[in-house]
Amino acid sequence: MKYIYSVLHIIFFLFFITCSSAYSYSNIPMRFNKGEILKYDIKVFNIKVAEQRTVIKDIITLSNRKAYYIYTTIKTTPIISKIYKLDDVIETYLDTKTFLPILIKKKISEGNWKNNILINIDTTNKLVHYKDKKRKKIIKYNKPFFGLISIIYFFRTIQLLKDEIFEFSVLKKREMEIVKTKATDIKKRFKITSLNKKVKCKKYIGISNKKANLWITA
Repeated sequence: MKYIYSVLHIIFFLFFITCSSAYSYSNIPMRFNKGEILKYDIKVFNIKVAEQRTVIKDIITLSNRKAYYIYTTIKTTPIISKIYKLDDVIETYLDTKTFLPILIKKKISEGNWKNNILINIDTTNKLVHYKDKKRKKIIKYNKPFFGLISIIYFFRTIQLLKDEIFEFSVLKKREMEIVKTKATDIKKRFKITSLNKKVKCKKYIGISNKKANLWITA
């Protein structure tokens, strides 16, 4: 059980680090469609252990800003759930102009560990207001801040040249960590269910102390 517990957390962390005009990137004019669904299989030794399902449920107004309301579930398969059950819900509110997260809500259920996490992002002052069941914390960041879900959508909106470096901030154990990535190729493919077709993806490789691959739709 401890082995499965450790492997799952490693997989989820790797997936996490590799899914504001003040920065050098430029956004591609685009709009995500309400109802778009993204599905990811999470595998250990090529065996599916969990699935992530993300859907754009609505476009709302939050703090006087238009935002995509994105609803995500991450669940272990029935067999794995008998050993170690993961049943997380993540609600992400993404600014429709900058594609930066405004608010993130997490309902965590991983084994015996339960938690509710609220993350408010002040993009003007570059502050993250973190709150869970036991603690509150305000954390400063310098590089653009993202969560697990928002980085996937953001990478779909920017233009990077091959081998170009992009750095962003993430929360790890309530501390800010900078992740460095590099655009390496445009060749891999995966399926977006709402489009019902294969689409080309941009491949980004994390080159920080942890390495992982993430393929993002072009």
